[in-house]
Amino acid sequence: MYYFPNLDDTTRLIMITELEMDLKNGLFYVPKSIKPDFVCTYKKILRNTFEKGDVNSLRRNLIPNFFKEKDKNGKKNAIKYS
Repeated sequence: MYYFPNLDDTTRLIMITELEMDLKNGLFYVPKSIKPDFVCTYKKILRNTFEKGDVNSLRRNLIPNFFKEKDKNGKKNAIKYS
């Protein structure tokens, strides 16, 4: 399980600022496992999580439907929620 002892308001603000800069400058990394139709939703979920969520809320919000079943080599993507 992840534990972020320093996830305070200052850290959250830095995370949001970096996300917004990456989006503005075209540097945002889109995981290859995300279906193209869900990229916009993924960005919103990340921002919301950075603002007031945690690892568990991120995990709950990234539903399996967002992800491709297989990678480009035909290998099944491992999506774990436990």
